[in-house]
Amino acid sequence: MRNVLSLGVSMMVAAGVVSLSPSGAEAQVGTASVSALGVADSYGTLARGYAAPGANPALLGLDGNPFFSLAIPTVRASQGLSPISLGDLNRYSGQYIPTEQKTAWLDEIDRIGSFQGGGQAQASALALNVGPVAFQHSTYAVLDAHLNPDAAELLLFGNSGRSGSARDFVLDGSQLDASVFSSFALALGMPVSLTDSRQIAVGATLSYTVGHGVLAARDMGSMVQSDPVSVDLEFPVLHTGENAGLSQGSGIGMDVGIALDTERYSLSFAAKNVFNTFEWDTESMEYRPGEALFDGSEGTSDFDPQPAEAAPAELLAALADQGFDPVLQLSGSYRLDTGTTLVAETRSRLGDGIAVTPKFHLGVGAEHELAGWFAVRTGLAAITDGYRLGGGGTFILGPVNVTGGWLYQGGDVGAGHHLGFGLSFNQR
Repeated sequence: MRNVLSLGVSMMVAAGVVSLSPSGAEAQVGTASVSALGVADSYGTLARGYAAPGANPALLGLDGNPFFSLAIPTVRASQGLSPISLGDLNRYSGQYIPTEQKTAWLDEIDRIGSFQGGGQAQASALALNVGPVAFQHSTYAVLDAHLNPDAAELLLFGNSGRSGSARDFVLDGSQLDASVFSSFALALGMPVSLTDSRQIAVGATLSYTVGHGVLAARDMGSMVQSDPVSVDLEFPVLHTGENAGLSQGSGIGMDVGIALDTERYSLSFAAKNVFNTFEWDTESMEYRPGEALFDGSEGTSDFDPQPAEAAPAELLAALADQGFDPVLQLSGSYRLDTGTTLVAETRSRLGDGIAVTPKFHLGVGAEHELAGWFAVRTGLAAITDGYRLGGGGTFILGPVNVTGGWLYQGGDVGAGHHLGFGLSFNQR
């Protein structure tokens, strides 16, 4: 059973640990600054220069924005499992897992409805600004997997189940989604009101997104029967074809924002993906029925590729849902005499598309600069079904900034860590 459990968990998270996607924004243009991790991704008033396109383009129009800044490259990555964490599994590495522990895990899975796993990261190859104009190119991926309670019980206990008596298991509801894509974003911020004590700016980000690969899989009623013993698998998969090129879908989107800055406080509002035309191209995709039947003595299977249009309507709808939804973001900050800046932010994603971060975020944080050579950050946030704690810092070596960030995520959403590192010039 230990081997079965390890195999099942590995299948759920292996791609997540190494995948590439934005862990800092719900839109496809995530902020390229690793500094955002330190304040638990409440960065909507602090971002300047190259970091502004993914936070709020209006920040490019504020006084004090660097004339030139550059980041090459920045990397962020994350992984998580829920309600069984990797730490839980490591405690029993190479050991027998007590029945009481497996039962407790399964009770938690029953409570939240599934065993969840996945991961995200973001690699920004180039991000820069010149005056009020900024450009960002990033590559992302995201993986999200769910096993229904029956599938989790089968994984933990085998076909005898938690009761010790063989029973039937229905695996309907288990699913797997994954996507890889790149975005090219061009942002502009312009002041509309400037005085000695107050600045107001507006901005917009225009993005072009290219989809490189996608996978959508849904269990359509797989069953493991006890009497007579049989396995009936129905897990169709729709995925990018083996000979497909790098462009498997495309579209354009727009973010807009407004920002207010005074000597003491700043406020900003951004509406992301006010429109977005991205959709996947099914012409080069393949559908595999994922059907297998085994009755104890003989079996049949069908995993042969077919045209995408042969896929079930539910699977095609799941693919269509893998797009980018509107996001509303309100941010604020307050500067103290001590050199500390306090920040707060709330965000809400209006849909169930590619879920690179939670649908809801309410966070606070602080940034403090020490003697002009080091900036330290901390933050916490309540998110959908969980919470996040962040920390990080930047060594300021003249125009060169070396930044690291860490964020821990807990709760029903899944326990996991986000890590980031970046090298930038003239902007943290």
